[in-house]
Amino acid sequence: MTSIGTAKLARAPANPREQSAERHEIPEIVIGKDVLELVSSGMYVDPMTIYREYIQNAADAVDAAHNSGVLAADELGRVNISVDSESRTVKIRDNGCGIPFPQFAQKLTALGGSAKRGTLARGFRGVGRLAGLGYAQELIFRARVAGETKVSQLRWDCRLLKSALREAGNDRGVAELIRSATTLERAEIEMLPSASSRLKFAVSSDLEMIS
Repeated sequence: MTSIGTAKLARAPANPREQSAERHEIPEIVIGKDVLELVSSGMYVDPMTIYREYIQNAADAVDAAHNSGVLAADELGRVNISVDSESRTVKIRDNGCGIPFPQFAQKLTALGGSAKRGTLARGFRGVGRLAGLGYAQELIFRARVAGETKVSQLRWDCRLLKSALREAGNDRGVAELIRSATTLERAEIEMLPSASSRLKFAVSSDLEMIS
């Protein structure tokens, strides 16, 4: 189980009777593995919505690149989508703001807590990137920012994840489940599949879904 902190009751007594009640700290708050299913396949019952989520994220990355000056005002943002029916693979790429390696894994495995909330960005709940977990066999996120010579890569083993979610009992908690279903890597561009060689622009993000 995943435990997150302790909580203290701060509310003032509503009436005199409550003043004599004993107060205790909650020992722990448990977040079980089913939460991951709720915010992935449980939220996205129509498979087509996963494309909306990933295209919106790509468009937000392009907007962020323009706003930060990474892309010049007259430089076109790009969101490329390719579908290979033979390999059952979908790739979505953009030339927006990537994620530096020190923050890469943390941002892509976080549940909620999006920095987009309160901005003009399209997504804001911090769970849209999980949409493909319920439909793909493998979900791969890649990114590289200016100054990095290697591509950061996070692989989700969706088959292992779905199998673990179906298991009765043995709830190891969300954090441990995510660690068991993901692999964090850094790779030279030349070592990636040939289709990913386009990651040679200065800032980039890449998503690959294998169904």
